[in-house]
Amino acid sequence: MLAPARVETLPVRRLVTIDLIGDLDAELGASLAQTLDGLTFPADCDVLVNFKRVVGIDGAGLAAAARAIAQKRLAGWPISASVSRRNRSVRNLLASSRIPFDELPASLPSVRHIMIARHARD
Repeated sequence: MLAPARVETLPVRRLVTIDLIGDLDAELGASLAQTLDGLTFPADCDVLVNFKRVVGIDGAGLAAAARAIAQKRLAGWPISASVSRRNRSVRNLLASSRIPFDELPASLPSVRHIMIARHARD
């Protein structure tokens, strides 16, 4: 006699979005790293770092962001970046730094939205 199979519901994936706004310099890169370190990461969440509002990037900021994202990926976090198709310079710099982008589905329900802004003073 066959016993009915137990059906378990699949966990719903949720999205934590981090928007970077302004100039990606060493200070904004460090803020991103601190924000990622401060997240308590539940197993059913994905992290999306949004670079769509970044207008300028310097080497120290790019290195800090790449390092922070790479550390979380090595720890097993599903983390990706989103980049505007129109901003080719930011897209090319992220690609050259091997920051993965546009890998997470955009239809995930958002559980948390964090905005970090930095504008360089002239």
